[in-house]
Amino acid sequence: MSDLVPSTSPKTTAMVPDESTSNEMAVAAQTQMARSEIESALIVAQRIPRNEDQARQDIERACNRPRFAELARYTFRRGGQVVQGPSVNMARELARVWGNIRSGADVIYDDDKTRTIRAWAWDLQTNTQERQDVTFKKAIQRKGRDGKTTWISPDERDLRELTNSQGAKAVRNCILHLIPRDIVDDAMQVCIEAVARDVAKDPEDARKRMVRAFDKIGVSVTDLETYLGHPLRQITEEEIVTLKGVWQSINEGNSHWSEYMPKPEPASVQVEQKPKPKSSAAQPAATSAKTPASTLDDWRKSLAKAKTLEEVDALEQDGVADPVLTREQAEIFIADCAKRRSEVE
Repeated sequence: MSDLVPSTSPKTTAMVPDESTSNEMAVAAQTQMARSEIESALIVAQRIPRNEDQARQDIERACNRPRFAELARYTFRRGGQVVQGPSVNMARELARVWGNIRSGADVIYDDDKTRTIRAWAWDLQTNTQERQDVTFKKAIQRKGRDGKTTWISPDERDLRELTNSQGAKAVRNCILHLIPRDIVDDAMQVCIEAVARDVAKDPEDARKRMVRAFDKIGVSVTDLETYLGHPLRQITEEEIVTLKGVWQSINEGNSHWSEYMPKPEPASVQVEQKPKPKSSAAQPAATSAKTPASTLDDWRKSLAKAKTLEEVDALEQDGVADPVLTREQAEIFIADCAKRRSEVE
């Protein structure tokens, strides 16, 4: 047996990847993981398709829960009329029960002043996808000691909450375009009836809970009485149901309390009365009442008057949620809003 002779070959050292290589490997690993996750979800959706009859039954059961029903719809004023719609909570529950739907939101642009997010929803069973881009300013409203509201730059937590709020509403719109409209309408009606039954059981308790909820968002009893036009103790069950929808709308950022308060009457001006010309024909009464936007052209006219990004964002949210617009019209209006943003910036 010969003695072991030390090797004369050059020593090798382990190759340590540089930072750029490590980043590329990490991105590749994440891409592969995401691809595998999507492929698995598609396979499951094909193997276990949704049972629409069972889904309808499960949705109705969920909407009959009073506490969920309170959070499932929002109410706001538009064109002098009260408009109701499904909330973020409703959209999430519909997606969960309907099944085989994935959704989310991603930041696709970010600078010092604005941020753009892309919301999406994907029906894995039918391979139908919906997307919506939303651009918003990095600014939030704060009340000063003088009571005046001003716009300020948000800190990290406020910016995260602002992004989540904008993303949640955009994802809601995408999900609602995937769910059949009759399913959504039936769910809304069940929620309204569930809240009404719950209020009828104990109107006094419902009134107290409503007052506490509004107090948390800075709306006082005096404000509520101004809105109602009578003392709070005279509130009806129907008004409580309506106010619950108003609270949800404000809580989700679809509207502000100031929009529900009556506008002050303008000061009267004395004008010299001129004699009216005599005419045998009755003159039609002039009216300045505006009808709510209900067609794509109406929404476009409102969009043309928008002068800030906030106004454009609000119009886009309301327009996409308008049940009168078809999916194709909603997509056209989203593109119009994107063009209008570039014009007002």
